[in-house]
Amino acid sequence: MVSKHGTHRNLCTRARVGEHLRLLRLAERRQVAGEQDEVNTLLEVAEGLLELSARRLGGMHVAGCGDRHHRPSCSTRALQGKPACVTDRQEQEFERLLESMKRAAGILLEAEVPFILGGGLACWARGAPKTEHDVDFLVKPEDVERALAALGKAGLRTERPPEGWLVKAYDDGVLIDLIFDPNGGPIDDAVFERAEEMEVHATRLKVSALEDVLVQKLLALSEQNPDYSSVLELARSLREQVNWDDVRARTNDSPFAKGFFTLIDELEIVPR
Repeated sequence: MVSKHGTHRNLCTRARVGEHLRLLRLAERRQVAGEQDEVNTLLEVAEGLLELSARRLGGMHVAGCGDRHHRPSCSTRALQGKPACVTDRQEQEFERLLESMKRAAGILLEAEVPFILGGGLACWARGAPKTEHDVDFLVKPEDVERALAALGKAGLRTERPPEGWLVKAYDDGVLIDLIFDPNGGPIDDAVFERAEEMEVHATRLKVSALEDVLVQKLLALSEQNPDYSSVLELARSLREQVNWDDVRARTNDSPFAKGFFTLIDELEIVPR
């Protein structure tokens, strides 16, 4: 038996996959011939996800989530000022996320470990929706052991996953990623120089440049993870604050990043 919340989450996920496929078909129709193969690759990935979703959810219609009662909450439009599929429970979880961010930041500041707030919270601090489910801190490779030790000493459960580009800590179930070697290259002085000091949830700390966040997210896209929902949402909400020429140049070798820029160009999300 699938719980009500689990069914709703699957329906929303299915709707996002259908939306991505629709956008990619739009890009395919308008894409220049020289990049056609890259768009075709993206379409194949999206179609595979759509087929898998259909099998799992019993062949329900994607565009409408299969149930008219779910359409308002699964829409790509905001409902009462909230992002799509955000519930009161998720609002509470976001508050827990902010408290964990504040606690972990205080621990690192006290231990004098340099760090930057990254990921979705760095975007939220500048006006993006509340959509992230963990806290991302960027640290230099030479500081990651000190950072992890400081969080562990303060009582957080720590973990060293096999991926080799981050370590993890948990504050009462809230995940805190310490990222030191993301897609795009290791965290270095240049990343810190581009960061901006801001007040986030009553805590003064360095916040990642939006260009760095977007570059990391775009370079993380792959055939196994072709989900454009996050970066499209960020592009819409933060478009006037981003140096898009810089992001294009730094992601030029990624076919998935090229697909993303085709979408935002054709949908006129970002002025050309």
